[in-house]
Amino acid sequence: MPSRSDLAPHPAGVSPLCGNQKGTFAYTTVKDRLPVILTKCVDSISRELHAATTTTTASDASSLAPLAQTERATEGKQIIAELSKLVYELQRDRPLQRINDTEEDAASWNSVLESLGGKEGGPATWFGTPWLFSECHMYRKIREIFVVTNYWKDHDVFARQQKEPSFWGSVKSMEELAKHVKDVEVSTLDEELKTHVLREFVQFSLWGNQTDLSLLQNVSHADMHKLQTSTSASLQQLEEKIIVNDSKLLVDAISKIKNGRIDFILDNAGFELYADLCLADWLVHSGVAKQVVIHAKRIPWFVSDTTERDFYWTLDAIQQHATTIRDDTLHSRIQTWRAYLEKGTWKLTVDPFWTLPYSFWQLPTEGGNLWDDMCTSQLLIFKGDLNYRKCVYDGNWATTTPFSEALGGLNNPQTPPLVCLRTCKSDPVVGLRPGQAEDLDKADPDWRVNGKWGMIQYQARAAQ
Repeated sequence: MPSRSDLAPHPAGVSPLCGNQKGTFAYTTVKDRLPVILTKCVDSISRELHAATTTTTASDASSLAPLAQTERATEGKQIIAELSKLVYELQRDRPLQRINDTEEDAASWNSVLESLGGKEGGPATWFGTPWLFSECHMYRKIREIFVVTNYWKDHDVFARQQKEPSFWGSVKSMEELAKHVKDVEVSTLDEELKTHVLREFVQFSLWGNQTDLSLLQNVSHADMHKLQTSTSASLQQLEEKIIVNDSKLLVDAISKIKNGRIDFILDNAGFELYADLCLADWLVHSGVAKQVVIHAKRIPWFVSDTTERDFYWTLDAIQQHATTIRDDTLHSRIQTWRAYLEKGTWKLTVDPFWTLPYSFWQLPTEGGNLWDDMCTSQLLIFKGDLNYRKCVYDGNWATTTPFSEALGGLNNPQTPPLVCLRTCKSDPVVGLRPGQAEDLDKADPDWRVNGKWGMIQYQARAAQ
């Protein structure tokens, strides 16, 4: 029987952020951002259908027989109709609909939906439901629309029009970072310099999140390169933008790990994934990690989140680019990473939990074998804003709430040490000093959501 671990009321007595709270980013997201994302999905399918009738190479339909192409086109039109219906219902705050496909997670989604309810005992609606649930529910409904078809089951509606162009807009940054990785690998470094390099790679991993596609829908390739390219001097400037900086605690903890296991719970594909893999590479090279376990999403999620397909597509695309421009350094990096995967030094894993309607407070109770396995790790690295929201249950916390308190059920002796590397793109923030939020409000009124401020929050294993 699926759990009824609902998201409201909040288990710590903190009110959940909801889309009906005007003046919050939750309201802006449900009102404006989610309809735009759905509309882009409609546009993407329309382009696919147009390509299928005008070219033999630009569409997934190119290898199909004529009858199958016709059937695929009919399904594509139905997908557009269903996505448009979803936009209509969302904008009018209609009740959230059950998941009606046969995927194994449908029962869990529907159980949580039933437990939520809306105002005065009515059904849960798009704006009246906790934001974390309604936003995740939208992506799960998108999955349903595709998975019930014959020809679009495995189609990632975000890949061709959004993820892939973002990747190709980032290759110059990838080339430069590959050179940096090579330079530090072949250099003779004392412990102080190794610590400096580790802090560098942590920051590359942190700030790679600035190019989240669900927020930066219209960023230019030149702007993206500027965001991603950082020298040591500019990293020092960026460090001033880290409003909670536990990097010393993190580095001290990592320095005590020898040939251990470190887990990455991934966020975005594209440059952020690449920066994460550079950090994972350094952890192996420096003797910290004997194994790095990399957790990707099972289905397309929050536009830019990394799926298994994205992971391998990225390696193939980088290798293709390196061959085209004859970049031996970049090519060698990919060969190293493929060797890690073949030997099991790196392990890519996909578990349904990461796209279930639960916060990470429920990992110990709902995570099953995933959680049992993760507890053998020496460090959990949670990447990005959504993972941060799920770690702190997306509550309307006071900003001075200790991180350990906001972690709730995740803060227990069984949980390995963990760190959140997050650029701020939503309302929940904890662990600030008294008065710090007020100072940030004056310096930058949009500091919570514009991605210009970062957090490195570390939590040691809780005492027995």
